Amino acid sequence: ELVFDVNSAYFYNHGGYEFAKQFYADAYKAAAEIVGGEQYILSAVMHADERNRAMSEALGEDVYHYHLHVVYIPVVEKQI
Repeated sequence: ELVFDVNSAYFYNHGGYEFAKQFYADAYKAAAEIVGGEQYILSAVMHADERNRAMSEALGEDVYHYHLHVVYIPVVEKQI
């Protein structure tokens, strides 16, 4: 499994929602390259279920971790 984790403050400081959408589209493409192709990806799910307490307190607003989980089948080429 690959996990891409970025907090909402980073997205807010770099262009907001549109930047976040492009970031995760690019992250998915990178994941496909890392695992050897999109055909090996079983699932890719993005969610934000963890609050960063320290950053939230420092900034005075809620800051969440956005995660993209990419589950894939590892493929090893070998002669049998």
